[in-house]
Amino acid sequence: MTQRRNELDLNNAAWETARNKLWNMCPNAPKSEADYRKGVQIRSTGNDPFHGCDLRLVKLTNGATFDDWDWVWFPIYTTIVAVHEDELRSRLKPKVYEEYMLGLSRHLAIRVDSDDISPQQFMHAFNEGWKWLYAKMQEEQVLRQSNLQSAQQADAAAWNTLGSIATGLATVVTVAIVASAAVSASRPAPMNCYVYGNYVQCN
Repeated sequence: MTQRRNELDLNNAAWETARNKLWNMCPNAPKSEADYRKGVQIRSTGNDPFHGCDLRLVKLTNGATFDDWDWVWFPIYTTIVAVHEDELRSRLKPKVYEEYMLGLSRHLAIRVDSDDISPQQFMHAFNEGWKWLYAKMQEEQVLRQSNLQSAQQADAAAWNTLGSIATGLATVVTVAIVASAAVSASRPAPMNCYVYGNYVQCN
């Protein structure tokens, strides 16, 4: 129980530190809608007065909740995810389920930054992926292990389970992205997730 409490404290500290770093990267948010529109106009000419910062739809807490998203003045999504991941890894080894969510987050961040998906699709896909993975955690003890490498080394069955979970997560997220793109004429490409060593990669 003490170890779990300590892990939660470290996780919370990583989240808070990451958020403060991200806030500090974007100190000068526009003070009005008119200022924002003017900045967007200037940025369209190739000179970005916002220095990569903009309104981003982000999760406001690291709790297991799904309704805590809002628009915040932050850097690009790949930076948001990278800062959070760096702070987490500097404090503890992510558990197996966290590796899956980190892999998913990196993938979604790249896609939203390249305008392949919308911020709303990012939110919907992340939430659906987390809901599905949380349900899987009740079935598969391997997801709660302390790190991905030790889980893989357990036995062949564990390795097969990890691969199956990666495939399932990718399927759930692909469906979520397509469903939330119903108003769009374009159909996003399917996603795949793989387990490599002590890393989960989605593409």
